[in-house]
Amino acid sequence: MSNSKQISEESKGKILVVDDEEKICLSLKALLGIKGYAVETSQKGDSALEMLKRGGYDLLLSDIKMPQFDGLKLLKEAKSFDPNLMVILITGYGSLESAKAAINQGAFDYLTKPIESQELLDSVNSAIKRRKEELSQRQVLALWKEKNRQLKARISDLNALHQAAVVMASTIDLEQLLGTMIGLATKVIGARVGSIMLLDEAGKELRISNAIGIDPEVVKNTRLPLGESIAGYVAKHGEPLIVKDVEKDRRFCRTNRQRYETKSLISAPLLVKERLLGVINLNNKKRGGRFDERDLKLLVTFANQAAIAIDNAQLFDDRQRKIQQLSFLYNIACQLDSSKNIQELFGSIYRGLKEIINLDFFYLLTREKESRELTYSYGEDSNDDNFDSLKKARISFDSESSAVEQDADIDEMKRRVYRFFTEALPLPLSREKILVIPVGAGENLRGLLCLGGYGNPSFSQESEHLLSIITSQAVSFHERQEGINNVTKLATMGKMVAEISHDLKRPLTNLKGSLQILEKRNRDKSEVKEFCSIAQAEIDRMVQLTREILDFSNPKKYGLVSKDLSQLIEKAVALLQRDFAEKKIKLERHYQPDLPEVLVYESEILETILNILLNALESVSVGGKIEIRLEKVDRADKGGSFSQISISDTGVGIPPENIDRIFERYFTTKEGGTGLGLAVVERAMTAHGGFTEVESQPGVGTAFRIYLPLERPRP
Repeated sequence: MSNSKQISEESKGKILVVDDEEKICLSLKALLGIKGYAVETSQKGDSALEMLKRGGYDLLLSDIKMPQFDGLKLLKEAKSFDPNLMVILITGYGSLESAKAAINQGAFDYLTKPIESQELLDSVNSAIKRRKEELSQRQVLALWKEKNRQLKARISDLNALHQAAVVMASTIDLEQLLGTMIGLATKVIGARVGSIMLLDEAGKELRISNAIGIDPEVVKNTRLPLGESIAGYVAKHGEPLIVKDVEKDRRFCRTNRQRYETKSLISAPLLVKERLLGVINLNNKKRGGRFDERDLKLLVTFANQAAIAIDNAQLFDDRQRKIQQLSFLYNIACQLDSSKNIQELFGSIYRGLKEIINLDFFYLLTREKESRELTYSYGEDSNDDNFDSLKKARISFDSESSAVEQDADIDEMKRRVYRFFTEALPLPLSREKILVIPVGAGENLRGLLCLGGYGNPSFSQESEHLLSIITSQAVSFHERQEGINNVTKLATMGKMVAEISHDLKRPLTNLKGSLQILEKRNRDKSEVKEFCSIAQAEIDRMVQLTREILDFSNPKKYGLVSKDLSQLIEKAVALLQRDFAEKKIKLERHYQPDLPEVLVYESEILETILNILLNALESVSVGGKIEIRLEKVDRADKGGSFSQISISDTGVGIPPENIDRIFERYFTTKEGGTGLGLAVVERAMTAHGGFTEVESQPGVGTAFRIYLPLERPRP
């Protein structure tokens, strides 16, 4: 290492005077000191050499002839460790040979005694001037070399980043992309260990998605909450971080001591438009030492490119998954028509799910309507022992919860099933490896769908939502099929009832005519007249009953037509206008604008609305209120969108013990009622693929809601 230093700004230069005569040393020191030079002296060559080794001198002014250590030897030694030192040699015995030797060994000047003061000063000034020029040139050269080195490093970084960007842009598969990224990052920045941690769907934890130099078990099991450790800190604050000594950093003291060889780490967030995707971490620098600001800056630039590539890959992956899901839903929809029963239907669902979700087992556990047990209905399992146990299982709901009645508490049912899977099977499963989804809801609850894996299945909210849609559609379709079968049976029965009812008309008419003749012939006999009157009233009742039976037996009086439901409501209201006026009923109507038309059997729906309005009229006292609403609603539990007609009143209400029976055929609480009015409503909803809901509170009022599907194919 050179001992040369820049000339001090406090003096014109620093000079070492060496001469074995003390008087000459003092004389030269005084002369040069007056001119602004900093001067030190030595009378021995070896001690002068030690002073030169300590450095800081710009000029050596030395006598050639000195005992033991002459000026030429001092010149040679001084130039060996400071080639740029200016040297002027002085001699009282000048010769051409000594002058040549001095110049050849790098002396700036060669002076002979006696020396004139001005000659000496001119030589010293020239030497110091040369020294300054050389130092300036060296500084410019050093600065140029440093800039050139920085430029080459920058070009190297840019080339590396460009190559990384090209590689990342050409990879769309997320798993492959992450592996490529961490390989490039460790190579470009020079690290032995690196990891990419991505944020989970809930946005609460970081998980290692790909890594180099980290044990696979650590990769598999690491779950890092935001804010915890170095990566969690970077993710939470969204700022890059360089840790020069993890053991001394108060924020992360010793948290990673066992995992990393070196104490220095760098970490940068993966951000796309301020949206956090994850974190990239590097440690164990290949050449040892600490990461510096250049490393961190390079990692941040790399992380910005990587975040965009990851976001694109995730979007592509999401689109692919959506396409898979839509294809799966389409295939399931295509298979619905061909499925003969619910077990076959869920078999089709399982085969489709295997293509998009990694499953090891799939069970449908069902319950009969009156049962408090879940039993095996359909299943697939890679473990034969568990499969045999599930086939024989009867999961009871009798003992532990009084809440589990006919309308089973779904949460309680799920808890029992989870307990069975985690405790009662030959190969018990942990809770996170099982997904349990209700099949149906309320009175239509068929059971539970249980699926999962023996490895590490990952059930996202999206996959759970997809399965909920599939099961609800499947159950809805199955119920609809049962409804169609019931309608078919009713239609067959209706034809028979219609024929019988039609045949009853003539004898009833004949009976009524005969009674009228009998009554005329016995006008004076009060007993006969009373008998005839009672008999005719009963015959009239039988005729009315026959008419209602005929209406009920014909579920499709006319064809399906596209209809604005508000027009049907207005038509029904017009028919009952006089009744509303007589009881001074306050009638309110609220129709959502721009509602789509609905395919309906017009007379059926008109009759349905009339029946509900008539019930409301009979229930409401004078001056009461009836409110009608028409609006569109989305019912995911019923598999689609519906037009909802809501008719609420301020009447007497329905007793709780009767609320579940009002749609039963022939059930009535009215004197002279047939019990077919609301049965017609229920029958009409079944024929239309819709459903009804009723809420009532005695003394407060009742609200009937009928739902007609907006998407209904023409037959």
